[in-house]
Amino acid sequence: MKVIYEKESDLDMDGENDIISVAKPKEQDVRNFDLEISVYRMVNGEAFLWQQNTLMFKDPIKGCMMEGLEDITLSEGGFAVEYTSCYDNKFVRRYVSFSYDSQTDDFKVIKNTILFYDPESDNTDRTLDCRDNEYVVVN
Repeated sequence: MKVIYEKESDLDMDGENDIISVAKPKEQDVRNFDLEISVYRMVNGEAFLWQQNTLMFKDPIKGCMMEGLEDITLSEGGFAVEYTSCYDNKFVRRYVSFSYDSQTDDFKVIKNTILFYDPESDNTDRTLDCRDNEYVVVN
């Protein structure tokens, strides 16, 4: 795997910056799909794999795989991933937010939203809120 994006943040609020890393297969061309997101916990300056997720980047429901990683934004005890994909043969932007759960020492998906848009005009015409494999139309 080839790392294409990294950010640091103290996700578990223990005083050490943890690492969020996004990687893709080494043999892949310039497009970004089949990505893997990994979170590394820093303990005494040493990084240990904490969480890993590939499923969120593969959209099996009437769609295709992720096309472009847009951004990873950080918040206290969490992060959000924004990427471009397709759904029902239309371009979509997907926003997936994770929050650290100190009780289970892992991350929970707290928001998973699909915005349908026209890439030429950059207008959004429909929003889906994804909950437990259901899609709830927001607008």
